[in-house]
Amino acid sequence: TEFGIPANGAVVNVRNAAPLTAGLIFGWPAGLIAGFVGGVERWFSHAGDFTRLACSIGTIVAGILGAGVRKFMMDNKKASWFYGLAVGVTSEVLHMLLVFLTNAEDIQRAFTVVKICAIPMIAAFPPNIPSIPSLRLAPFETAVTTMIVTITNRIQPASSL
Repeated sequence: TEFGIPANGAVVNVRNAAPLTAGLIFGWPAGLIAGFVGGVERWFSHAGDFTRLACSIGTIVAGILGAGVRKFMMDNKKASWFYGLAVGVTSEVLHMLLVFLTNAEDIQRAFTVVKICAIPMIAAFPPNIPSIPSLRLAPFETAVTTMIVTITNRIQPASSL
């Protein structure tokens, strides 16, 4: 959240990568704790108030999802990069769905936020999955996310939303 890019009441970032990876690599206690800590941090940070609830829930769900995949699909073994990638993309798609569900009273703005954030957040997620959260470098993530947002805006400028 702190290194994310503000975009129309939301923050484009890869916050869900840490709890998802914690769950996939270390199991349910790590996924649940990392998801809860990330969700609480997101709730109390005042970046992107419009998506606060969706992002807080999404971060907790990412940790639970990673832990659940490891326990029930991987037989408590570490997931391969392919499963990490698939679960990461699924996590971000669920995150975008939560933006709609938690902001149904202003669906047009929710659609605009998802339109701006979905591609950069989903595209920036895969490089973060194989990494162990403590080894990830936030400035690198910010650079990758900034590049993807810039490319997305060139393809479809925010003014046309």
